[in-house]
Amino acid sequence: MKLYHHKTGGGAEYLTDKFITAPNGEKEGVFKGSKYIVRIDGDIAKDAELNFDDSITKEQFMNYFRSDNYNQELSADDCIEVFQTSLKGQSDITFELLDNLCNDYGVNLKELIS
Repeated sequence: MKLYHHKTGGGAEYLTDKFITAPNGEKEGVFKGSKYIVRIDGDIAKDAELNFDDSITKEQFMNYFRSDNYNQELSADDCIEVFQTSLKGQSDITFELLDNLCNDYGVNLKELIS
């Protein structure tokens, strides 16, 4: 991620993830719309450290899973991997689950088994 420098009229300095192009052609950090705003105190060359947690929450995963993007962005192999690893144990696999799955995809479970 690239961060852009912003200095306020009072002298405080910040780094932000959004910018505008200043009249001199340089990119200047802005607060509006920024997800990340870092105030610079001290010597940024030796004091600055920015760490990100790239993990997602259950809610974020479920929102993505339920979105149209999920099916469009993942390959067939990706979908199979998610499907095969999402159940917690053998007790989750029931005839009803298999029957519903087959019905959703237009497959006759009884014909498939025999």
